[in-house]
Amino acid sequence: SETQAFTETSLLKIVPAPYPPLCGALPLSSDQLIPKGSFVCIQNQSDYILAIVLGFNPETFKYSVCDAAPEGDEVVVIEIEAFKVIPLPTTVPARRSKATTYQINSRVLALWPDENNSWTSVFYFATVMTQPNNSPGLYNLQFDGEPPLFADVPEKFIVAAPAE
Repeated sequence: SETQAFTETSLLKIVPAPYPPLCGALPLSSDQLIPKGSFVCIQNQSDYILAIVLGFNPETFKYSVCDAAPEGDEVVVIEIEAFKVIPLPTTVPARRSKATTYQINSRVLALWPDENNSWTSVFYFATVMTQPNNSPGLYNLQFDGEPPLFADVPEKFIVAAPAE
């Protein structure tokens, strides 16, 4: 499946400056649409989940998305306001800069490493402990919870956390 292919390869394309939106920590500008087929993070009830963009309705300003890892075979289409859709990075910077890298102690949402080198399709709140030194790189994150859990997560699976 697309999702399996996405989560099994943690490498993103390295691009030179000037860096495009969604390069590392760079956000998408508000006037740009997320392309169909993009992986995004959405809030679904109390969880943040990995979803795939199916389309955009300019009249309602909503995206149609589907859960990237549905429980069954049924594809459930979710209509969600554009401002609640957080696109995942699509490239990483050739050289690290403040703009393309989450700062230490910044709040992020990230996928959690599952057994067998796979990843959950749920995003969890975490705090950046260390930044990658190279591209593509790993962030060391402290995930919320008792006791707090630490994991090295590829930047491909990290987005800025919405205000809590």
